[in-house]
Amino acid sequence: MQMRRPASVLRRKKKSTTVPAEPAVRQEPEPEFRMVRPATSTKMATFKMDDIVKLNVGGQRFDTRLRTLLADRSNELFTHFVVLLEGDLTEAKMPSRDGEGNFFLDRDPEHFRTLLNNLRFYVQLQAKQKVANGTNGAVEAEEDIRSTKSVGFIGRLLKN
Repeated sequence: MQMRRPASVLRRKKKSTTVPAEPAVRQEPEPEFRMVRPATSTKMATFKMDDIVKLNVGGQRFDTRLRTLLADRSNELFTHFVVLLEGDLTEAKMPSRDGEGNFFLDRDPEHFRTLLNNLRFYVQLQAKQKVANGTNGAVEAEEDIRSTKSVGFIGRLLKN
């Protein structure tokens, strides 16, 4: 014997006439480039010449040694990053950083790449010159930077 279903179950439900909602537009979060410069004056550990410095230049990431950035004293980079060698380094003296902690420079990355490659070449020339003279370049260069005034790239080339 077959059971009959009640009429309410046999009736088909009316299709809803509501318009389906449009799919939500997925928005990618914009990268966060905010300048981080805390107002605290707590002392920080100083950097060393062979420390690797991470840079954000116009949104592009560069890694180099502090020695390279400080190779040419007549360059704007020297005055910007020489504070990292100071014994009384504080957060207030630090160059600007982005949200990830990289040092931020608002410059064209293509031009900066050329400048950085020239500085790297200059550091290689300095190292070869130190070897030829039989001196300890690493210690002397750091002491020289900490103690003397800027003479610039051209002045040093003419001197040699």
